[in-house]
Amino acid sequence: MIQTPIEMAMQMMKKSSKTVLITALLIAVALPAILLIIIHIQPEEETPMWDTIVEGTNLPYSEKFWYAQRMQFVFRIVDGDNVWNSDMSVLMRILPIEQRFNPFYTNLVFVDDQQEAIDGGFPDNVVLAWPNDENDFSNRLVGWMNYFVENPHISPFTGNSQRANSNKFTLEDFELPNPLTVEDLTANWGKVWNLWYAFSDEERSRILSRTRFASNLSNVGEQEQ
Repeated sequence: MIQTPIEMAMQMMKKSSKTVLITALLIAVALPAILLIIIHIQPEEETPMWDTIVEGTNLPYSEKFWYAQRMQFVFRIVDGDNVWNSDMSVLMRILPIEQRFNPFYTNLVFVDDQQEAIDGGFPDNVVLAWPNDENDFSNRLVGWMNYFVENPHISPFTGNSQRANSNKFTLEDFELPNPLTVEDLTANWGKVWNLWYAFSDEERSRILSRTRFASNLSNVGEQEQ
């Protein structure tokens, strides 16, 4: 019996529908099994580099880097015959998601100054950082931190401090000497980091902006008025 073109088309559509239905059923049955296999063959999650503990402190590698970056330290990282001093140069080599990431770098050490970084005999796999003495930056930074410890910023809108815990705290609350000095930025960096986040967002912003642009430390209070 000769089929018309319409009959042939209808028959092909029926066959195609059956094929699609069978394929969908096979996928629905097989998918859970495939997912279970994938889950079971995944390797155990490795401890990320950020969790590497720096000797002598209970804070992780990442915390130390972000602290140094926030305090605008100068960095030193040796890459072959090249020496780089910017935070971004370091970040590109120690952050696992970066193309230039190199697991060769295993530690971050704070030193007092550039001279110690150069003459200290540190191996190339150690990243170094120290307080920024350009335009007396770090000295001005701790000066403004000291100021805001004693003089909490009061919001003109609420009449209150925006600090999370209390309107007033002291350096002694963080086991830091009074006044805070540049030496504390490295010797007591973990405590200084805790102090930093005790300030309100507005205070941290003011500390950094005043450090960059205020003329000197002799009239800190006047400049803040």
